[in-house]
Amino acid sequence: MTDEQMKTASRGDASYMIKSVTLQSARLTNPTITRQYTMKEKARNLISGVIHYLLIFGQKISKNFEKIHKSGLPSFVKNGDFIQLPVDLWFGLHKLLTLIKNVMVVAIQTGLRRLSNFGHGWRKIDDIKRVFLFPSKKAVYISENWKDNAFFGSQFLNGCNPGMIQKCTEIPEKFSIPEITKKYSNIKELIKNGEIYMVDYGLLDNVKEGIIDDHEQFLAAPVVLLQEMEQGLMPIAIQLKQKPGEENPIFTPKDKPEAWLLAKIWVRNSDFYIHELVSHLLKTHLLAEIFFFSIFTCLHDHHPILRIFAVTGRYTIPINVIARSTLINDTGFFMKYTGFGKDAQWEVLQRAVKQLTYKSLCLPDNLTSRGVQKLKNYHYRDDAMQIWDAISEFLRKVVDTYYNDDSDIKKDKELQNFLYYTHSYGLKIKDFPETVDTKAEAVKYLSMVMFTCSAQHAAVNHGQVTWLIITVTPSMHDKVFIKAVAEFSHRFYPPYSMILTLGCQTVPQQ
Repeated sequence: MTDEQMKTASRGDASYMIKSVTLQSARLTNPTITRQYTMKEKARNLISGVIHYLLIFGQKISKNFEKIHKSGLPSFVKNGDFIQLPVDLWFGLHKLLTLIKNVMVVAIQTGLRRLSNFGHGWRKIDDIKRVFLFPSKKAVYISENWKDNAFFGSQFLNGCNPGMIQKCTEIPEKFSIPEITKKYSNIKELIKNGEIYMVDYGLLDNVKEGIIDDHEQFLAAPVVLLQEMEQGLMPIAIQLKQKPGEENPIFTPKDKPEAWLLAKIWVRNSDFYIHELVSHLLKTHLLAEIFFFSIFTCLHDHHPILRIFAVTGRYTIPINVIARSTLINDTGFFMKYTGFGKDAQWEVLQRAVKQLTYKSLCLPDNLTSRGVQKLKNYHYRDDAMQIWDAISEFLRKVVDTYYNDDSDIKKDKELQNFLYYTHSYGLKIKDFPETVDTKAEAVKYLSMVMFTCSAQHAAVNHGQVTWLIITVTPSMHDKVFIKAVAEFSHRFYPPYSMILTLGCQTVPQQ
């Protein structure tokens, strides 16, 4: 990028950058000062290339990335058919066949489930078990233990959304202090001793609710307090809305069992929304898209960083393009099958972006800020830190190989452009670095990118079938619970989306 181009970019002329920084410009003569670019060009998959060109026959053979920006969200590639993407980022033949196979398997499973449930209504909670034709041992275990408080608490540690929990350092302002101290007279002492943790779903507060089949839907925005005990992390208080008041009671295990159980179900329902939209979509998929968009447009084909990260983010962009056209669009999954009203998914994402920080994406800083370093049985933390350390050590050796000292980092125009482009045109977050001046800073930044797009995505993606489908599947005929749902429905009526967490829908993996 010339000085004149940089001046244009610094004035905020994003349209110039959109048109000028393309995959083709990344293939110009390598301007970097680093010393080892000897790796051979990776051979193209000829079969997938032929298929790609046949599919877009009659259209432009080469179509540049078009970056678009929805207010308050990371920039992303223009929504459209993934076959219009450059061939370098298109699905390979093996990946394409795998996706087709997965779609066929889901279609067959859905057909069999519908056939097995044909003519049978859900008159009791136990009827939901018919969704699982061939339940695994894990599904059976969960269906027998889903009401257990210790099991409920363990999901915040090692379920598919393990990054929400944080240490409670004082009674939350969102709680009625007189009410919580009445229920737990020693609550301040427990907090002072570091025994109390909190999970807050404030991002869902006052989000527009939808209508499905002429039935109004409802959303909760709960706050959960948990205590570290010998039995594990145990829930001790649940408030379903954000503001304290008479119409917003605090539920505890001392209440009627059916009321306490219903409160926990509402928490799991809210966790579904935050997991899918924030922990999964925003903090892995959308971030990965801007990372790899910047990498592919700013780094030369032979740049060592691109060589490494091209593998990590190989299918990120086409997967995201498909997701935006099938899951989170106005006629997609969230609008059809959840309690969200029109544009509610975008509002939640915009709120989440405002809370996003660079430190929150760097695992060691994230754990420290949440105060969970000593939380027992937090296996996600222990496993994730080992992976983070391994990634950092690997990237440190890569950086040491290609850069003699810190001055080489500063002189690498492509690397610096990658960070600048990511911050200025993708993630306008105040503490996100626009440059790195040392090798240590480069290793940390690149570790954040690689961890976010690999280990962190695996942590929040691969457990969906286990935790979002069979987490709270009831295990027995519970007429008391059925009666309680009817009794409390005038105040906390579960939306249809709650049934997703009870097991009637299959959340597709990506």
